[in-house]
Amino acid sequence: MKKKFYSFWGVSQLLVGAMTIGLVSCEKSSELLYDFSETSESSIQSRAISVADSVSLFSNIDEFKKKPETKSYSYYPETDEFYSSNMYAVRELPFALKVRGGGVVGQPYLSTQGMRKELILSAYSSSKFYLKILPPSSGIPYLIYSKSYNKPLVCGQYNNDPNNKLVFVWDSEDISSGSWDLIPSTYKGYFNIENQTYLGTADPNNPWSVFNYSIEVKSNGQVGYAKYNKQPQQEFLLEFQDKFKVKEIAFEPKAVVTELDPVVVYSNGQTGAVAGPSNITIYAKKDVKDTSCYTEKGALKIPMANEEQMFLRPAIIAGQFIAPGNFSSGEMPDSTIFLPRAPYTSTTYEIPKTLSVTIPVEVDEPSLIKVTTYLKKYSVKA
Repeated sequence: MKKKFYSFWGVSQLLVGAMTIGLVSCEKSSELLYDFSETSESSIQSRAISVADSVSLFSNIDEFKKKPETKSYSYYPETDEFYSSNMYAVRELPFALKVRGGGVVGQPYLSTQGMRKELILSAYSSSKFYLKILPPSSGIPYLIYSKSYNKPLVCGQYNNDPNNKLVFVWDSEDISSGSWDLIPSTYKGYFNIENQTYLGTADPNNPWSVFNYSIEVKSNGQVGYAKYNKQPQQEFLLEFQDKFKVKEIAFEPKAVVTELDPVVVYSNGQTGAVAGPSNITIYAKKDVKDTSCYTEKGALKIPMANEEQMFLRPAIIAGQFIAPGNFSSGEMPDSTIFLPRAPYTSTTYEIPKTLSVTIPVEVDEPSLIKVTTYLKKYSVKA
């Protein structure tokens, strides 16, 4: 069973209570989506290929004196500090490749047609792929395989059209043009898929202007290449077939706790018409709302098995952040201060609650008593 670690930030406003999120670890659920056959005629739209069309692999990396740095693995801490470990955790899990935009309207998915055949666009997500990760010494960040054929995706060309480089499913384990890097885009879950053996130059007169070509879908339905410039047709979602359930939420012990303006509660009471000392209890009550939300920082878009799942919330005690799980009141564990639970959601979630304060008062003569109570309010980020 594989585990993934994801970084999450939670922001809450609490009234004598707290809510935050730190790290999430997920495990793969046994729930699987039905895997339709990739050979279904209804899910494949292909162009006619002449028998005379022969296909060959393409790599021009040896033609360049100045080559990009060889990558043994990818690391993008500004996007996801757990990027490498997360990608390793989802290796060999099936996913569809969905383009963010461009290409052919209504056909966003990359689809296979067979071995030694090019990828095309399709309206259906039936074609699945998976990642393989070799040892760092290989210098290959990722291999992408077709799940139906268990063969790698490569950069290739039809020999009668050598200037049109395309993405093929190969028929052997030859990965000489099948090295890829998946670079997170600014759209969560979407990646620029960069080939590591197909190079170009932005300026033919500048040997330092070498770049790697990236996959780009075309308006004719083909899946080719272009220099990456953050266009929708160059960014692809890894749409996982499996769903995941949240196993645990961990919180950063050094949470940022900010005290906000207090909640003011006005209450009053009256003693009996009897001379001499008199005791009275004033009850201060206020209906308020805690709020919580989560900001997810991570490159992958992970589908949750249960989006309605509720989690214990941290608390503020004596101005200090207290995470649930290891807190005891007296001699017994106490989870009541971490209730009610809240869901994992990026939208603001409101939690109605009633705050009650009991104020005993002693007076020496009949009195009308007015009490102003100040309740502390906190914003918490962890």
